Amino acid sequence: MHANQLVHLASLLSHHREALIHEADPIVPPALMDYWAAAKARHCRWADFLNAWQAEHASMKKTDAGQRERHWNRTRACLEEILLSDLATRVFAAAAQAIDDRLGIREWSPVTGSIHQRQHEFRGRAMQLLLVDPDVPFKNRLALDQLRRRVERWTDFLLAPWSRQADVSSFAFDVDRVADHAETLANGHRIGNETYWTLAQASLEGAFRRPMFTLPFSARLNRQIAVSILGCFPQSLFSLDGEDAPAWVPRLLRTARQTEQLLDAALRPSYRS
Repeated sequence: MHANQLVHLASLLSHHREALIHEADPIVPPALMDYWAAAKARHCRWADFLNAWQAEHASMKKTDAGQRERHWNRTRACLEEILLSDLATRVFAAAAQAIDDRLGIREWSPVTGSIHQRQHEFRGRAMQLLLVDPDVPFKNRLALDQLRRRVERWTDFLLAPWSRQADVSSFAFDVDRVADHAETLANGHRIGNETYWTLAQASLEGAFRRPMFTLPFSARLNRQIAVSILGCFPQSLFSLDGEDAPAWVPRLLRTARQTEQLLDAALRPSYRS
């Protein structure tokens, strides 16, 4: 699973936010801890790559152009995944905050907050690599910076609905932009709420239709994260007909019902390490 599909999952959460907040269980679901474990495993994968990157990059300067291109494709895939993952991480953290606020507890948000904080650190490392290293190919620098801006704009758009139920300022890139979107939502739409979200989903799909690097950096872990997020909520809250979501969402919803089988005994210990 590519990380750009997590962007669409974040949109689905924002669309169904009212039902998610009111149907959420005050007892932390096992899937929330699976989310924490899968996200931490992906963080470890990013850390291993970025820690080894500098030495590998220095040695690549002495190789031919083909090898350098392959090296940069791998690097670009990792950086792209870090930037794309930011959106779903922040929106899910906002959802957890809204759930805790409604229930008057502090159970969901510490889990998602810790993942968001670590995600923020990796985003900083990715941006530092792009800004500081003079050997980053210009086309890669430009493409990733455009992706960063796109992620920031859509994150603030998808956070706006949650701002009515919780303080999402710590997850926003531009608090004023979130407030502007929230005001638009509060004033209502002549086109109707469902039509509004249908159009928003179509725009989102257009904005993130094609990843820069077609092979995902952490395919299995991205899928585990998506399944875990969906598994935190009653499956009846989401549509299985695919009309208001990308075609892959119904498949993940069905998989989320079998999360324990999906996270088998061989994989679970590697998450905890």
